[in-house]
Amino acid sequence: MDSTILFVEDQADIRSVLSTFLEMLGYKVIQVTNGAEGLEAFKKTPSDLVITDINMPVMNGNEFIAALAALPQPPPVIALSGDSWEVISNPIIKSVISKPISIHTLKQVVKDLLPNSQ
Repeated sequence: MDSTILFVEDQADIRSVLSTFLEMLGYKVIQVTNGAEGLEAFKKTPSDLVITDINMPVMNGNEFIAALAALPQPPPVIALSGDSWEVISNPIIKSVISKPISIHTLKQVVKDLLPNSQ
């Protein structure tokens, strides 16, 4: 079974390129543009992993992560940020990847967090 990744990113170009890359690796990717949409998407279709930007409109990544952490079975999260100091520590955050994002780093972190997906 393919693992599902919820990808929350307000910048369309980053969202498109990284989602395509993850799909090429065999993952199902659900794309949304902010934390509020991400929370709704996760409630409809729980994902195996969440990748979220931190600096976004409507509901930022830190607020989104806190909302996910309050759920009964929160997913592991990879936080993306231009400045790692923006990321508020939370136990469900398993990795912080700095922008600009290395696709090699992203691939390795995702494989480490979803080891049985391939």
